[in-house]
Amino acid sequence: MVHPSALWDVLRHMGVPDCMLCVLQDWSQKRVTTMTRDGVKSEPWRMVMGVGQGDVLSPLLFNLFIESLGRHIAALPGFAGVTVGVGASAVTVKELKYADDICNPANDPLQLQLVATETDAWCTAWGMVVGMGAKKTELVAFVPPRRLNAHPPLPLITIRGVPVEWVFEYRYLGYEMRSDLCESGTVAAMASKLSAQWQRYFHSSRLVRQHTPALILQLFKTVVLGSTNYLLALANPSASAANAINTATLKAVRAALRFGDSSSCSLAWAEGRAPRGEAIMARERHRFATKMRTTPLKSTDIAPRIFHALSQSFVAGVNISNRQCSLTHRLLQLEENYAARGVPAPMSSFLDRSRDAAAYGRRVGLVHWVAEGLLESVQLVDPLRPPAGPPTAVAAYFNNSYDVDLAAAGTNKFTTRLDVRGPGCCGAILAQVNNLHTLHSLEVFAAVRAGTSGMYSASLAAPGRRAADYVAAAKAAPDTSGSKGARIKAARDRHRQDSLHCDAACPNCGNHTADPYHVLVECGSPTVAAARARTIATLPRHIEQLAVHALLPYPKLKWLTYHGRVAEIDRLRKVASDIAALAELTDWQSADGRFTLFHLLAVATWPLRAVSRADLHLSRSLAAVFTACEVKNHHVRPLANFWAGLAGRETLSIFKSWNAIAGLPTTPELLFVPDARSAAMKLSTALVRRSSRTPVPSRRAIESDTAAALTSSYICFDDASDGSSGD
Repeated sequence: MVHPSALWDVLRHMGVPDCMLCVLQDWSQKRVTTMTRDGVKSEPWRMVMGVGQGDVLSPLLFNLFIESLGRHIAALPGFAGVTVGVGASAVTVKELKYADDICNPANDPLQLQLVATETDAWCTAWGMVVGMGAKKTELVAFVPPRRLNAHPPLPLITIRGVPVEWVFEYRYLGYEMRSDLCESGTVAAMASKLSAQWQRYFHSSRLVRQHTPALILQLFKTVVLGSTNYLLALANPSASAANAINTATLKAVRAALRFGDSSSCSLAWAEGRAPRGEAIMARERHRFATKMRTTPLKSTDIAPRIFHALSQSFVAGVNISNRQCSLTHRLLQLEENYAARGVPAPMSSFLDRSRDAAAYGRRVGLVHWVAEGLLESVQLVDPLRPPAGPPTAVAAYFNNSYDVDLAAAGTNKFTTRLDVRGPGCCGAILAQVNNLHTLHSLEVFAAVRAGTSGMYSASLAAPGRRAADYVAAAKAAPDTSGSKGARIKAARDRHRQDSLHCDAACPNCGNHTADPYHVLVECGSPTVAAARARTIATLPRHIEQLAVHALLPYPKLKWLTYHGRVAEIDRLRKVASDIAALAELTDWQSADGRFTLFHLLAVATWPLRAVSRADLHLSRSLAAVFTACEVKNHHVRPLANFWAGLAGRETLSIFKSWNAIAGLPTTPELLFVPDARSAAMKLSTALVRRSSRTPVPSRRAIESDTAAALTSSYICFDDASDGSSGD
C-alpha cells in the first residue's frame, strides 16, 4: 500500500509543481468509503493510505511511486537476470512489472535471495510491505521433466526470516505457469471460464435461451468468448485449446438456431456466424505480434524488445525443443504454417492491427472449416440438388462442397459479402434474425437442412413421425413390454434411428425419396403442386424486395441520399426490378428455377461459383446481388427478418399440403413392435393431415406484410436500434 507522504516526496522530486501537489493531497485526504455487512451500511470513514482503487489516476500515481524499484534492481550488483535472444539483439531481463505484480527471473536460484532481500529493503524504506503467503510471493523452478531427477535440491529463500515456498505452478496475471512448462492448466482454466459463463448467462436463463439468434449469439460472443481473449493470446494453439472453444461455441449456435445436437458441425459453423477457436487464437496472436512489431515504444518497453530478440533468434534457426519453445517462437511458427496453407499474415500498421487481425482470423477459421467439412462430407452427384442422404451431405450442398475463395473473406473487421458462408462471415442469414415473430420458423429451416431425417422433425413431420407420437405409443403399450421408462427410452432411440435411415419413396407421387427438397420443389401431387404454385406466384415481387434489401441496405441508402446520389438509388432499384422481371419469365421446373426456389425457401445464400452454368440466369443474377452486398452484420438484420418470415410461412404452407394427402388414419400404437423400423416405414405411407398451428396467409396478406417490412427497414434504423426497426 502506498504511503501518502512518500508519494508526495517522489512526485516533488520528479518535478511536479506545488499547486498540483496541493490538489492531489486534498484529493487524498478527503476520500471516504463505507462498508456494507448483512445489509447494514457503516458510517463513512476517511481513507488516508494507498491510492483510490478504481480511480483513473491511481495507476499513474502507483507507477510513478514504484519506478525507482526497477532502477534499483537493474543496478543491483551481482544480479545477472536472464538473457533472452542471441547476438546483438539479445536482451537482459531482470524484472517484469505490472502494477504491484513483480517477477524477477534468474538462471541461478541463489541470486533470488539477493533480489528478494533488496526488494524487501526498498519496500521497508518506502512504507510498503512484501505480501507473503500462498498465491502471493512464491518461487517456481522451470526444470525440463527429463532433468528433474538429476536437478540439485532447491535452496531455501527467505524474506525477513520467513521462508518463501517453491511451488509447481503459479498464476501470474491470469496465466497459469507450471514448472514443467506444460499448458494444461491454462487450457483447463479457459474451459472452466467458458463453462461458467455459459451456465450463468444461458443455461440458467430461460429468457435468453428463448430469444432471437442475433441476441443470443451476440451475447455469447461478448460475455463468453470475450472473457478468454487475453488467455487466447498466450495459450499454445493446440487442438485441446481449440476444442474447448469450439465445444462451447457449437452449443451456443445450435441453441440459438434451434438445431439439434446431432446436426452437422460444418453446417452449424456456416449458419452461426461465430468464429472458430483456431480463428480466435490466430486473431489474438496476430494482434499481439503486430503491436509488438509496430509500437512506437519498441525501443524502450521491455515487451517489444523481448519479442524482437526472440524473433531474431527464430529467424537465425536456433533449434529449441517444443516444450521450451517461447510464445514468440510459437506465434512465428503458427504464421509460417498458415502461410503454407494459403493464409499469409498481413503486414499491418499499429493503428490497423485490430482490423487486419480480425480479417486474418476469419481466413484461418475458413481454412479449418473447409478441412473439417471435407472430412465429414460426401461427393455430390448433382451440385444443383441436395442428396437424399445424411445431414453432412446436405451440409456440403448448402456450403458449395466447401469450395471457398479465401480472398472473398474480405479485409474489414466485421464485414464480408453475403455470398460468403463460413465461420464469422455475413452469409449466415439465420444468425441475424432478431424478430421474435419468426422464431417458430427456425425449427423449420433446421429440419430442411437435415435432409431425410428432417421429415421426422416436429416442425415438418405428419402425425406418426414425430418423437411425441413414438413416446405416446410407448406409453400406451402394455406393461408386459417392460417398464414405462425403458419403453420411452427405446421409443426415442427408435425415432432417432428411423430419422437417420429414412429412405422411403414419396407416398404421394412415388417418384423420389421423401426429403424436404422433394416436397418443396419436385413432388408432382396436384395438391402439393397447387400450394407450390401459390408460392411461386408471389416470388417475383418478393425477390424484388429481397434484392432491394441487399443492394440498398440502410447505411448505403442513407449515404447516397445525403450526397444527392438519386440516380444511383434509381439504378439499383432498376436492377432489382429487372431481376423480378426475370423471375416472371423463369421456368420454375427447370434447374435454374428449382435451385433458386429451394434456396429461397431454405434462407441460404450462394456464390457465383455454385451456379457456373450459363443457363442459370436467375440464380446467377441473385448470386451477383449477394456478392454486391457487403455491410456490417447488424445491417443485414432487416433482410434476415424479411427473408426468414416469408420463407417460413411458405415452407409450412407446402408441407401442410403434402402431409394432408394420405387418407388412412394414424395408428401410433403400431410403432411399438419388435421391428420398429419396418413399422415406421409402413406408417410412412399413411400420412394424414397434421394439426396446423400456422394458417396459410393469402397472397394479399403476404404482399402487405413484406411491403411493410421493406418500408419499416428504412425508418429509424441506426447502430443504436440494432436493426430492430426491420422487425
